[in-house]
Amino acid sequence: MSPEIALSDPFHEILRDQHFQKKLVLVAVDELHIVDQWGTFRKPYSQLAVLQDPIDHRVPWFGASATLDPAMLKWVKELVGFTPNVKVLSEIRRS
Repeated sequence: MSPEIALSDPFHEILRDQHFQKKLVLVAVDELHIVDQWGTFRKPYSQLAVLQDPIDHRVPWFGASATLDPAMLKWVKELVGFTPNVKVLSEIRRS
């Protein structure tokens, strides 16, 4: 779903539902590098961290991107609300 939907009032109502929370197993943010880039003209992209509170803290968060340099990764982790101890897996493929 889009960040706009994830941050909407109707979706926050869904997040308050304990049945939904029990079924939630992962929060995934694809194309993590656009969180910063798109956040300038689509504000919800830069506000994803507010989802950390209503979502059960046992639910893992996952972010994927093939184009994050270390500086951008640090900034994006803050925007999304990843904790400082988040594990980052990277793979460099050489042809």
